[in-house]
Amino acid sequence: MKSITIAFGNTPISNIFLEAQTAASNLDPKAIKPIHRAFRPMTENTTFDVSELAIVTAIQAVEH
Repeated sequence: MKSITIAFGNTPISNIFLEAQTAASNLDPKAIKPIHRAFRPMTENTTFDVSELAIVTAIQAVEH
């Protein structure tokens, strides 16, 4: 089964999530510092299945 790649920043909420996730959850978290560096590979190459994206940045990308 393919694992789900997730890009996370270093925030208290994401750290709680990463600590709680187990191997059985089929998640492959990637720590990206700072998180805005995940934007380009996420939008251009779909490098991650799930990524934190600022809503304004996502709207700007759609508009562009």
